[in-house]
Amino acid sequence: MARSKAFDEVEALEKAMHVFWKKGYHATSMEDLVTAMGISRASLYDTYGDKKQLYMAALKLFQSQSQRQNSRAVAASGNSPKAQLMAVLQTNLEETLADPDQRGCMMANATAELAILDEDVCQFAQGNICAVEAFFEKLLRAGQEQGEFRPDFDPGVAATFLLNYVHGMRIVSKTKPDADKMRMGLALAVQGLSI
Repeated sequence: MARSKAFDEVEALEKAMHVFWKKGYHATSMEDLVTAMGISRASLYDTYGDKKQLYMAALKLFQSQSQRQNSRAVAASGNSPKAQLMAVLQTNLEETLADPDQRGCMMANATAELAILDEDVCQFAQGNICAVEAFFEKLLRAGQEQGEFRPDFDPGVAATFLLNYVHGMRIVSKTKPDADKMRMGLALAVQGLSI
């Protein structure tokens, strides 16, 4: 008869995610992980596999949490695609600025650290980029149809621009930037697309 786990697997994974998010893949040791997760090495390997498998699971958890956060921001901002887009961008910005550890975005960090070196991370990052761009493009296209955004830009190109803005903003946030300037930059980015 299989023994039940003596720890919460999702909670332990979230703790690992925060370690990887703060330190990156290469700077995180197995000792860092078992200490943060509160489990033994044997339990870590038995439950999550090796360090790389744990890292990929942590990236997936980060992606899932980010998608839920964006969905909540959309749901709370009414039926206006422009308001929904602003809510998502502002939520990401304010979360980033409020982070005392200045971690930026785990996905952007992973892309910068590992995408050239690891095919699995590269493919996962590419899939995430496509998903975020599609999310932005849907809001931009809906906003054009409702007359909230100018009709003279390609929503796909604008979605790529916004993705680059968000990733850039989250990387720059690691350097203690001027929060007011970042907020004004966000407003300018959306204002340039608006009627």
